[in-house]
Amino acid sequence: MYFIVDGRNNLQHPTKKHDMIIRWISTGKAKFIGRDIVQVFKKFDRSKTIDCRFIIGLDPGYKNIGYSVFKIYKNQIQNILNGEVLTRTSEITKLISERRMYRRSRRSKHRENILRKFGRAKFKAPRWKNRKKKPWAPTHMHLFQSHLNLLQCIFNRIDYNQSEIVLEHFKFDSQKALDSTVSSWKYQKGPQFGFENVKAYVRARDNYKCQICGEKLLSLSVHHIQERADGGSDRPENLVTLCQSCHLLLHQTLAECPRPSKASPMRDSGVLNSCMNYLVNYISPAYTITGSDTAALRHYYNIEKSHVNDAKVIALSKLDLENFNCQDLSNTVNLKQFRRHTRNCVQRYEDRKYICDGFTVAWNRKSRSTQAESKPSLQEFKQEYPEEKVVAKPGRIIYFRTNSQAKFRPGDIFKHQNINYVLKQWASTQGTVTSETEIKFKIRNCRKIRNNSGLVTTR
Repeated sequence: MYFIVDGRNNLQHPTKKHDMIIRWISTGKAKFIGRDIVQVFKKFDRSKTIDCRFIIGLDPGYKNIGYSVFKIYKNQIQNILNGEVLTRTSEITKLISERRMYRRSRRSKHRENILRKFGRAKFKAPRWKNRKKKPWAPTHMHLFQSHLNLLQCIFNRIDYNQSEIVLEHFKFDSQKALDSTVSSWKYQKGPQFGFENVKAYVRARDNYKCQICGEKLLSLSVHHIQERADGGSDRPENLVTLCQSCHLLLHQTLAECPRPSKASPMRDSGVLNSCMNYLVNYISPAYTITGSDTAALRHYYNIEKSHVNDAKVIALSKLDLENFNCQDLSNTVNLKQFRRHTRNCVQRYEDRKYICDGFTVAWNRKSRSTQAESKPSLQEFKQEYPEEKVVAKPGRIIYFRTNSQAKFRPGDIFKHQNINYVLKQWASTQGTVTSETEIKFKIRNCRKIRNNSGLVTTR
């Protein structure tokens, strides 16, 4: 399927006449301006254009967004475009947390230096809290913008004035999912009602006992069963009480966690709930259906559950299909979001290393919380080999290269032996690049044909 643009950038009807497009390109009457967009250097008579309309079905999501585009002409329905978008919304929280970690570390070291040099902390005037509050968190704003970018990508191929949008209005009741009997005033009196915070509730739930040794204390540590760095939450199902000694042993991987995490992820649905009403109002006029209606139609037509199939069902939900002849052109275009700007100066911090007889035998004086078991700390190494002498190699800061210095960036489309690939990650120091299909190529044998455009076609 090819999407046509005339010489004045006016969108025309899409076509599947491959021979005609190749003939125009070979004679210089047209050229490719996108992967499937063709610009034709001729003027079309709009009065002779056949009237048709397009219906866009959208299945909103946190990580995956399904979309489908149908062309309706008389009694014909053609599925001209569909696919799935893999967003990077989940990366936003990790990047903000990492940024906060570096910021706190930088300010802490600065305060330590001031205290060491002058013996007291420098006075800093208080900052008044009179700044304008941002309406949304960065995660919510990115999710909302991802849906708009997808619609803009579709409207670069079809005419906006001939299009209708149908989307699923997502609503999720997290309290109802945990307790099906909750209603009316019970929403205000949940399990944590009457407690100061979630830690107080977890300590009372575990009867102020360490869940490993069974010791009963008032000052207990509240441990995350699944760490937040690995996607864990602060919900009570993911928390457990431990004494100080057991908590230290657990982080040193010398003890096992007493129970597995039972917390089901609800962050995705919570963020999507917050954005849903604003998204519907922003793209109005749009026709909406509920998730239960989508499921009922999918079961009625005996269609498998997927984001693309849901988008198809959503798009056709307002039509009586008995009066139309349906045709699926199987034009699937899957998209993936890539980060376009990397502004951080520091790329990473390298660990402090200890070398013995030319080999690295230990990393850091004490183990980090996320340090691998295969990398012992100096403390652990000395316990096993107390008489061995080691040479310390201080840790260092690896600074990030600017985007202009990098030949390839993630999301770039490059060609190798007349085949197009999408770059998955930054080029390695060994002069190789890795594609989305996990195939490695030498940089000298690759040629970049398009820069990262944010939404990249992965097919």
